[in-house]
Amino acid sequence: MGEDQWLLLSPSNSVGAPAGKDRKWGSAARIQVLARLVWPTRVEIVPAVLIWISTDQVCVEWRTDPRSYQARQTWLPREDVRTRLVYRSGAGH
Repeated sequence: MGEDQWLLLSPSNSVGAPAGKDRKWGSAARIQVLARLVWPTRVEIVPAVLIWISTDQVCVEWRTDPRSYQARQTWLPREDVRTRLVYRSGAGH
């Protein structure tokens, strides 16, 4: 690896890509989603785009900064990716 190359930290909830082509259902038509990224000191919910779908995990594309042109892709468990975020309403909130 050259001096000008560096590695980015992956979220701790990231998982490896599924083994083999049969585990991937294919492209997800770039659906807008919210991805939960777990870091050592925080948890972030970030806007992302669904890229690949598998039985129990998905690949999302997200940006560390909304103004950045460089996107990152991460495989996450399906339960960490949602199309919407729902808040409960009622007493005590």
